[in-house]
Amino acid sequence: MEMLMSFFILLVIGVLCLFFKSTRLIGVTGLTLLFLVFPFAFLILLLLVSVIFYFNYKWRLRSYVQPKLPR
Repeated sequence: MEMLMSFFILLVIGVLCLFFKSTRLIGVTGLTLLFLVFPFAFLILLLLVSVIFYFNYKWRLRSYVQPKLPR
């Protein structure tokens, strides 16, 4: 249980650091360390996020309606 909490704490801190330009290098370093410490959990999380982004992008492509040009 403690390992799971430390994984999520490191993940949240790394992602929050990626949002700001001044802390972006710390975020990349943190996520790299997270990958080195918990490689299996990080890969599972990366796979889940990739699947969510794929289906979200695919859904947005279907709902696009091209605007009509004025005559």
